[in-house]
Amino acid sequence: MRKEAILTVVALSLALVPSAAAETFKARNLDGDLILVSSTRESSLRGADGRRVALPLAATARVHSFAAAGDHWIAAAVDNAASGAQRLALLRGTGSTRPERLPTPGIGDAVRVREPSLLVDATGLCALAWLEGEAITRMAVRAARWVDGRWETQQTVAPPGPGSQLALSAAVLNDGSWLLAWAGFDGQDDEILWSRWSGEGWSTPARVGSDNAVPDITPHLLATRRGALLAWSRYDGNDYRVSMAHFDGSSWSEPRTVGPRGSLYPTLSEDGQQLLLLYQKAVPRSWAVAELDSAGHFLRQAEVATMRSERPIIGKLSAREIALVWIGGDQQEVASTLVWSDSQDPTR
Repeated sequence: MRKEAILTVVALSLALVPSAAAETFKARNLDGDLILVSSTRESSLRGADGRRVALPLAATARVHSFAAAGDHWIAAAVDNAASGAQRLALLRGTGSTRPERLPTPGIGDAVRVREPSLLVDATGLCALAWLEGEAITRMAVRAARWVDGRWETQQTVAPPGPGSQLALSAAVLNDGSWLLAWAGFDGQDDEILWSRWSGEGWSTPARVGSDNAVPDITPHLLATRRGALLAWSRYDGNDYRVSMAHFDGSSWSEPRTVGPRGSLYPTLSEDGQQLLLLYQKAVPRSWAVAELDSAGHFLRQAEVATMRSERPIIGKLSAREIALVWIGGDQQEVASTLVWSDSQDPTR
């Protein structure tokens, strides 16, 4: 039997304290790790030097996408104003200095806007993708290129379908092409759809894997040196389980179940040479981390029992240890340090 590995908790620092609900993002530029926290109180960025700056966003705005390139960073947010209007906001900054506002693609006030997703390479901003429509069940997938400091004509990647289109995720591949994935209702259930831009426009949206009769939800993309990895949750008739597929530059591998029963909200990240998968477990309530190979197979994995529903960020990482960090809207931190050890098949 093949052995996997699991992380076990060896320390817990900082007491559990009440905090405002917050979404936390981590990116790394030439200066080091940048941490962005977006909450109902404010959105703020902590630079690699430890200094923190409040972002010039309204309290009604929430960041959806955050990325770093070279010596700067970019954030994309949606401002859900009390008037009912929804507006995109794009910020670009260096370190922990006050950022500048970038222009946004022209979008009318009469439409709803969701999930702006940045496409960024080593040189900076390439494009922006987002969901747009008159209602949550009538969203189109839209995108625009950023060229020489301005937005080119918007393109429709996928028109509104028979139901909702949600959970948009984006990645720039090593060959310079762009990849999008999202969950779209096909009239029966949600399927994971994808499209690729390779200089001649966006490909016709297609399913990742064959059609099925169960919901597939919350996809997340990560570009790798050999293509891309995609993780999402698929319902198996009783429970949701994390599934994965690998993009080799031209096609997707057959989806595989990698998570145990009740595994949800997967996100993928890269730290140095290590590919990491983070997801939540429903029973027992916990957050789990797995180290992956380039095809998305588990090398070692872990779970930390906690009732916290906010997604942590991955902190310090070494050959033996890894840390999960929760940062609340009040900037209070809770950190768990873990060490790799052997485990059994995670899909049980």
